[in-house]
Amino acid sequence: MLVVLLLISTGVSIVKLAAQEIIPPPEETLTSIPEVPLELPPVEPDFPSLPFAAEGLGAEAWYYEAKKLEQTGTKDVESEQVVDFMYRLAFQFGEKAAAKEAGRALIGRAKKTAGSSEVQALSSLWLEYFGADWDVYRTLITDRLETKDYEAALKAIADLRLALPSTAKLKASELSFYEYSSLFSMGDFSWWTKALPYLKQTTLDSWAGQTLRLASFAPDMDEATRHLCLMRAAYRDKEYTEAAEEASKASSALHDAGVARLLISEAGKSFINAGAKDAGIAFFMEYFPELLDNAAGEAAADTVIASMGADKPEERLWVAAYYLARLWLSAGRSQDAAILFLDLSERAPSDGDADGALWYWLDITMRRLTADDIMNFEAGAESEAGARRSLELGALVEASLHWKNPAYFDDIVESYDRLLLKEKSWDDVLSLFILIGEKVSPGMRTRLLYQCGRLVEENMALARDRTEEERAELAGEYFRKILENKDAEEYYRTMSAWRLRLTPPYLANMPALSKPAGSDVDNGAAARPSAAALLAASAAAGPAPNGNGTQASLSLIRNYLNYDLDEMASAIALNFLGSVDRALIVGLAFDLSAEGQHNAALRLARDAVNRGAGSQYPELYGLIYPKAWNDIVAVGAAIPGIPEALAYGIIRSESVFDPKVVSYAGAVGLAQLMPATAAETARGLKMAGYSLTDPADNIRIGMTYYSYMMGRFGGKPMRAMFAYNAGPSRMMAWAKESGELADDILLETLHLAQPRQYAKNIIQASLAYGKIHYG
Repeated sequence: MLVVLLLISTGVSIVKLAAQEIIPPPEETLTSIPEVPLELPPVEPDFPSLPFAAEGLGAEAWYYEAKKLEQTGTKDVESEQVVDFMYRLAFQFGEKAAAKEAGRALIGRAKKTAGSSEVQALSSLWLEYFGADWDVYRTLITDRLETKDYEAALKAIADLRLALPSTAKLKASELSFYEYSSLFSMGDFSWWTKALPYLKQTTLDSWAGQTLRLASFAPDMDEATRHLCLMRAAYRDKEYTEAAEEASKASSALHDAGVARLLISEAGKSFINAGAKDAGIAFFMEYFPELLDNAAGEAAADTVIASMGADKPEERLWVAAYYLARLWLSAGRSQDAAILFLDLSERAPSDGDADGALWYWLDITMRRLTADDIMNFEAGAESEAGARRSLELGALVEASLHWKNPAYFDDIVESYDRLLLKEKSWDDVLSLFILIGEKVSPGMRTRLLYQCGRLVEENMALARDRTEEERAELAGEYFRKILENKDAEEYYRTMSAWRLRLTPPYLANMPALSKPAGSDVDNGAAARPSAAALLAASAAAGPAPNGNGTQASLSLIRNYLNYDLDEMASAIALNFLGSVDRALIVGLAFDLSAEGQHNAALRLARDAVNRGAGSQYPELYGLIYPKAWNDIVAVGAAIPGIPEALAYGIIRSESVFDPKVVSYAGAVGLAQLMPATAAETARGLKMAGYSLTDPADNIRIGMTYYSYMMGRFGGKPMRAMFAYNAGPSRMMAWAKESGELADDILLETLHLAQPRQYAKNIIQASLAYGKIHYG
C-alpha cells in the first residue's frame, strides 16, 4: 500500500505498476527465505485503467478526473466503475478539500446505485475523517429512516445536535420532523404537544407543515385541534380546497374568543382561493350572530358594522369582517363589500390593516366608475365623461388623504395612469400629478414627473400655443426634479438627462476602458489580480476569518478551472458573495472571467464595485458589462441597425451571459430564444443544425430575429425590443392602439410590466457598454 501511495503522489500510473518487473531487495535480506524458485501465475489487475495524475497533484487528481468523466454523461458499466474507483482513491488518499468532495460524490452515487449499508458506511467514514457536517449527517439520518432503523436515526439526530448546535438550531423544524417521524413509526405519540407551537407560528416551512400532519394522527388529540393542524398544513402546501374543508371542521376552535389571528386569516384565504364563496360567507357570518337573524332587514354591511360596536372592534372580529367583505366581493356583492371595507379602514388594528381595507374600497370604486356602474354615461358625451373623470380623480384624492404606505396603492394609481394614457387624456395625466403627486410613492412620483415632462415637450398637454422654447423650459423643470432625486429609478434619471442633453448620472463613475488608436493612456486594462495572489497579500497582513476554509475553497476553484470544470468553480466562487475580504472577490471575478465564466464573474464584480472596489480596479466595470464572445457578437452586430453595444445590451438583459439558462417560459440561451421562434428563424438562415446552448448559434439566430422585428416595426429599436420580448402580435396591437406615440411614451402605456422593464434594462446596459467599451 505504501508503494501505491508513493506512486499516486508522484503521478505514476497504477496500471504501469502492475506491468513492471518486480525488483527483488538485496540478497542479504533474503537469507531466511529458502532459495526455492517461485513460479507465480500472471497477475491480472483487479482495478481499471486510470489516467495519469496531473503534475503537482496527488491522489486528489482522480477526483477531478472522475468529475470530468461523470459529466460526459457516459453510463456504461466500465466507465461507472472507473468513476467509482477514482472517487475512492481521492477519498482515501487525496488532500482534504478534494477528499471531502470525493466522499460526498461517493455517498451521492451510493444513494442511487448501492445498498443502504454502503451509504451508511461511507457517511460514517466521512464523518470520522472530516468531522461533523450537516449534509452528511442528514444523508445518514434519512437513509436510516428509509431502512426503518428508527433507533439508529434517533441516535444520529442526537449526535448531530451535539456536534452542530448552531446548525441544529437553524434547521430545528427539519430535525424535529426526522425525530417525530422516527417516534411516529415506532408508535410513540408522546411528542405531539411539542408540535402545537406551529399552530401559532407566523410562517411555516415544509417541515413544520409535515410535522403538523404527523401530529394530527395522535390518538389523544381533540378533533378541533386535529383539524386546525390539517388546515395549516394544507394551507402551507397551497391545497386550498382541503384547507377550507378543514377550517369548516375546526369551526368551534376558529370561532373561539382566544383564537390566533393568523388562523382566521388562513381560513379566509383558503375559502377565497378554493373558490368556496358560499361556504366561506356562511363560515364568517357565524362571527356576527345578528347576520343570521336579521329580522330588521338592515343591509348586511350595516349589520356587521353595528355588531362590531362604535369603537375599535376586537381584532378577531375585524379580521373576520375583512374576509367576509372579500368573500362578498368574490360573490359579486361589491356594494356591501365597499361599505364594509371603508368602515374597516377607519377602525383597523394597524396601519397595514387600514391600508389593506382602503385598497379594496378604492379598487372597487375605481372599477365601478370605469365600468360606468354608478352613472349611465352616454358614449361620447363629453360633459358626462368629464363628470366621471372628476369622480375617479376624487376617489384617488380621498384615498390619498388616508393611506399610510403609498407604495401599497401603486398598482391602482399605475393602472389609472395607464388608462389615461391609452385614452390620450394627456391633460388628465397632469391633473393626476398635480392632485396626488405629493401623496404617491417616490417611484410613482418619478414616473408621473417624466410623463408630464414628455407630454409638455411633445405639445400634447397644457396650452398648445406655447413656443418650442417655452415647452422645453417647462418640460425641463420636470426632468430636473427627477435628476435631483438620487433615489429615483435610474432609467428615468437617464432619460431625463438625455432630454436635457446631459450625461446620465449612473455613467459618471464608469471608466472608458477602450483605448483610442495611437493613445498611450492607461485605462486600467492591466489591473487583473488573481484570487490566489490577493489572498496571499491579504494573509501577509494578518490572519483572515476562516482562512483554512478559504484556502481549501480556492484550491478547489483553481483545480476545477484547470480541469475545465468551470461551472463547478463558479458555484463555489459565488459562495464568497458578500465576503468580508473584498480583494478576494475581485480576484475571483477576474479569474472566472478569464475562463469564460462571465455570469459568475459579473455577479462577483458587481458585488465588489458596490462595496467601493471600482476606483481601485476600474476594469471590474468591464466584467459587469463584459465583451463576452466578441468575435461572435461582432458578426451579429454586423446586421444593419444593431450596433455591438445594443447587441450586448440585449444579451446581458436576456440571460446575464449564462449560455445554458432556460426561463420559466422555456426560452433558451444567451438571447433567450423560444424553440419555435428559433426554428423558424434558423430555417430562414438555412441552418441545417443548431444548438440554442451554443453561443454562436444562439447569438446568430437571436440577432437575426431582432433585426426582423426592427424591419417589421419601422426601424424603431424600442418597439423591436417590445416585440422581441412580448411577441410581434402584441406589439402590433399596441401600435394600433397608440398610433405614432414616441416610443418612451408608448412604454408607459403597456399593461405588461415585463416588456417595460425589459426595454429599460436594455437601454441602460447599452449605454453602459457604449461608454465602457466603445468610447
